[in-house]
Amino acid sequence: MRSSDPRVTAQIVRTDEGTTYTEYEIGGIGYGSLEALKTALESC
Repeated sequence: MRSSDPRVTAQIVRTDEGTTYTEYEIGGIGYGSLEALKTALESC
C-alpha cells in the first residue's frame, strides 16, 4: 500500500442495533480493526 496521504482516519460507527465499533481508513482503504490496520502497515 502506497499513498501520498499518510494520515489515518478513525471513525466511531453505531449500527441500528446499537453496537459501536471503530473503523480506520488510510489511503482510501478501510479496516475494521486496529489490528488489521497494523498488519497492513507492517506488510508495506
